[in-house]
Amino acid sequence: MDPAPQNPTQPATQHASGQPERIPESRPELNGNQAFRLAHRISDGFNSFRIRLAKRWDFVPRTIAYQGYGSTTRVRVLGRVLMTQKPLPGSKAEQEAKNATQNVRGWRAFTGVPLQFTDVEITIGDV
Repeated sequence: MDPAPQNPTQPATQHASGQPERIPESRPELNGNQAFRLAHRISDGFNSFRIRLAKRWDFVPRTIAYQGYGSTTRVRVLGRVLMTQKPLPGSKAEQEAKNATQNVRGWRAFTGVPLQFTDVEITIGDV
């Protein structure tokens, strides 16, 4: 009498050596929307970890302004807020930070820790 297969949904097959062949079980596939949501959650978790680490290392928020555009009735302001190391007193970086002339170029622009949903005060002229 043959024993019944352990998993009736998968046929029992054997190699030439007589050992049973392992058939991988099928896993449910992710559709595009589910994959995007999973990637977004992983990215958010990673950024949250980086923010906690930056705060532990006494990093401070810094704004980076980009060139905006506007008219006499409207203005579009572009920029980012990043967690960065506090510049040393008297250094060139401190002077650039005070004058808002510091510019992050190249690959360093992508290594900063971005802060999302941060309130920023913007002054345009006397307004």
